[in-house]
Amino acid sequence: GNPAALAWLAEKLQVGRSTMFLDVGGGLGGPAAWLKSRWDISVVIAEPMPRAAAAAHRLWNIPSTVAWAERLPFPDACFGAAWALGVLDTTQAKAQLLAELHRVLCPSGHLGLLAYERVADDVDDDDLPEGNEFASAHEMYTLLDLTGWIIADHLDVSTLPSPPRWWQLRADDVADQVTTQHRGDEAIGDLQSQGQRMARLLERRIIVPRLYHAVWT
Repeated sequence: GNPAALAWLAEKLQVGRSTMFLDVGGGLGGPAAWLKSRWDISVVIAEPMPRAAAAAHRLWNIPSTVAWAERLPFPDACFGAAWALGVLDTTQAKAQLLAELHRVLCPSGHLGLLAYERVADDVDDDDLPEGNEFASAHEMYTLLDLTGWIIADHLDVSTLPSPPRWWQLRADDVADQVTTQHRGDEAIGDLQSQGQRMARLLERRIIVPRLYHAVWT
């Protein structure tokens, strides 16, 4: 949720008014809405959770489809650019996901990734958030190369400016409202526990958030 990270990716991806853009695993559509409002481009969201996809369309009027990133319901070479923010770490089918993105992007296409990379190997499984599988930097390079991508640039997100205070206040307000409206819901407790695990890993630099700009080959 750092606007500086979104801006870095958007500029690297060379988006413009004529760009057809795909947000893979777009959730409720916040990053896609940010991109659309600043670059006035056509954005499509692919999101596997039906309620999230429906909410993204309802909130932002962005076309959204229910689809897994590994099986996108689009023809070959129909998008000029795409990004997947924090999606690669949630699947074991990383190569399949990257190959599918290669398929739906045109030959001059640009891909942006936010990946949480594993720096240390000696991590207790109990410390890891459930459902996440973090690749190392070496594994990222290998995966991208094997699926037809060349890394044009990359950046450690921690080197970017922190979100402005007004942005953080709004994010905190949303988190507070969700907690209040779902107090007593077991899922909220699980979510907070997962977030705390992730925060500890990031604080200890066991996991590092990194942005990638890759180009089609």
